[in-house]
Amino acid sequence: NAGRIVALLWLLTGVLTLAFLPFDPPTEMIGAAGWVGAGVVVAASLLGARHLLRRDPPLGFDRLLGLSYLGLAQVLCLEWLAGGTSTPYQNLYLLWLGSAMGIHPPRRALTFLAVTALAAFAPLLYEGWSSSVASDIATAFMLWAALGVIVLALMLVVRAQRVELRAGEEHARELARADPLTGLGNRRAFDEALVAEMARARRADSTVSVALIDIDGFKDLNDRFGHLEGDRGLREVGAAITGTMRGGDRGFRWGGDELAVILPDT
Repeated sequence: NAGRIVALLWLLTGVLTLAFLPFDPPTEMIGAAGWVGAGVVVAASLLGARHLLRRDPPLGFDRLLGLSYLGLAQVLCLEWLAGGTSTPYQNLYLLWLGSAMGIHPPRRALTFLAVTALAAFAPLLYEGWSSSVASDIATAFMLWAALGVIVLALMLVVRAQRVELRAGEEHARELARADPLTGLGNRRAFDEALVAEMARARRADSTVSVALIDIDGFKDLNDRFGHLEGDRGLREVGAAITGTMRGGDRGFRWGGDELAVILPDT
């Protein structure tokens, strides 16, 4: 998803640049040669978007951050070619700021925000100081920064919710494979563990044993003393198995009064 977002931003940068060119030609600084520079930016944006959308596997977060910085540099170049401030290209900073704030963790996102501020105020270096221009840039940047921080905060909440959801799913999977009475694994967990241990034993040219356990007289215990006492007996048997297993062994309640233990390398 992060790769798709960056690809979309590259595409938008190229398309919007094409839309802005007739209204604000890139000829202010170097004349007609500025069209070549703008053409390179547009071509790089469209080809970059195409490459990202087709790439498999997608780029990692470090490279995606590098591409966002490159997008920032392209906007800076377009702004300079068109003469600096009061050009529509300046608004493209918001796209790349949104990408960094929406994809990357706070430390990287805030660093990108600081670099965007330097790029936004860069026209004051080659145009000369102007309080009105500085005020316009500061106003626009504060708006970008506010939107960026909102995106960052929203994504932090979304990430926290996903982590919590994933932890809940993991806990639910564990519960689905555990016998609530004895704390041992259930029949489903036994089947999965047995397949995995047999495969491991074959790979390691080792052995695996299975102990099957049946509690004698369990039905009579339930009939004479009640099911609560029978449940207590099951819990004690489960605790006895857990307390005597080695670190790699695993115990399971097969069903009813039948239990099993998987013993690797035995």
